[in-house]
Amino acid sequence: MAISVCTFADRPDLAERGLPSAEVWPEYNLHGDVLNPYWGPLLDELPEYQLIMLDEATSQVVGELHTGPLAWDGDDNHLPDRSRSRR
Repeated sequence: MAISVCTFADRPDLAERGLPSAEVWPEYNLHGDVLNPYWGPLLDELPEYQLIMLDEATSQVVGELHTGPLAWDGDDNHLPDRSRSRR
């Protein structure tokens, strides 16, 4: 299988061809009060950070990656304290 990777910015026509989130995520992931407000606008506001994996032979969407940019100056000392995030 030959897979190509592109962004939603490059191929907005593929946005509706993947599986809906409700079909692949557990129910509890669909109702978060912290990140949920940001999920919907990802394709419109940050399409260059949303990736699609496409089976070149069938033109079927076989995977998606949803992410966003984070600022970091490269200094590990400026990262959040991981011990606090485990509470």
